Amino acid sequence: MPISVLKARRARTADTKTVTVEFGDESMEVEFRLSAITPTTLASLQSADGDKLGATVEFLCEVLSKWEVEDEGETLPIDPAVLSGLPVDFLSAIAAAITADVQVPKANTTGSFGP
Repeated sequence: MPISVLKARRARTADTKTVTVEFGDESMEVEFRLSAITPTTLASLQSADGDKLGATVEFLCEVLSKWEVEDEGETLPIDPAVLSGLPVDFLSAIAAAITADVQVPKANTTGSFGP
């Protein structure tokens, strides 16, 4: 039975995965939409020429579904205005944790069948 592209696009809201983000001496859990990460979203994040921060904010708004970032006891919404006001190294740590979690591991060339 074939897979409908429409169903695959709708899955962006259904399938989530949780990853731990380390920042300074603290950590938090973020939940992201696994199916929202496509070759296009990864490429736009990695190849942003002049606007790396804008690409990071756009990527995080696209893929994040839940996070543990609070201000005065309230969880901050995941939107461009909020993310644009956060430190760049913090946003980079979140994006790096997500992209590292979805990367395909490189083949081990030192195994028993390697040189």
